[in-house]
Amino acid sequence: MGKSGLKKVYRKKQTRPLTIQHPPQFNSNIEISRRFRFLTTYGAAVNVTSATLLQALGICALSSVSGQCLAKQVKVNRIEMWGPQSSTISIVFSENAGLPTYSREVTDTSMASDHVSHIIVRPPKQSVVGMFNKEGVNLFTAQASVTNGIIDIHVTYVLHDGSKGTAVTLASGTAGNIVYAPLDGVGGNYKPIGLVEAV
Repeated sequence: MGKSGLKKVYRKKQTRPLTIQHPPQFNSNIEISRRFRFLTTYGAAVNVTSATLLQALGICALSSVSGQCLAKQVKVNRIEMWGPQSSTISIVFSENAGLPTYSREVTDTSMASDHVSHIIVRPPKQSVVGMFNKEGVNLFTAQASVTNGIIDIHVTYVLHDGSKGTAVTLASGTAGNIVYAPLDGVGGNYKPIGLVEAV
């Protein structure tokens, strides 16, 4: 009995019958977003295409002289670049004949010996550079006036699934190994940092 003199009545909780929900949809292909970092070893302009960028995202060596790209499509989300003291750096987004492009150029110069030059830029809106691309599209030109600059590429890419990767010629590969090309392609001048370089 409670203080009011009324007895509490407990009702049995009703349970609904278990129903099986429809499984949610999902993207079954493997799509990865991440950052890759490269070291500039050449104090001049370097052209980057969708073909060289696909090589930089990973190559599976099939033999000592050949390999295949792991990714089939790539989209550039953001580019960040640093130059050493007393340097000028620039990113120029490329024009592509017959495709929606905008040739935007971004430049920075360090004015003192104790500061670095720095650029952070996204591809122009509605430009093919900022869309998913296979090989054959010019993306951008990167230039550092001196060596030992750093460039970060933030990308989203899609891996092959039951399809054959783009063929790549190697100079000294080991069958089965995964290696990574410089940003400007195998044998290039913007070397991958923290990853085994394809040669």
